[in-house]
Amino acid sequence: MNELITQTTGLPTQFEPERVKVNDEKAKAVIDYAKRVQDWPLLEGAVDQKIEDQQEFVRWWDVKRRWKYGR
Repeated sequence: MNELITQTTGLPTQFEPERVKVNDEKAKAVIDYAKRVQDWPLLEGAVDQKIEDQQEFVRWWDVKRRWKYGR
């Protein structure tokens, strides 16, 4: 039954909204550091990771909102 619910809601099974804040702060710290020491590959990787995290959050929020409000 849980498997069916996961499939119909489309929510990522391992997504933890609380983790988003922690990961965002880590990404900010790495981005600031990479800019300060001018480590452009590190900066690019940190920005890419932050974008992926934000996209994952938006997908989760979109599905949760549709499921909750029927949109």
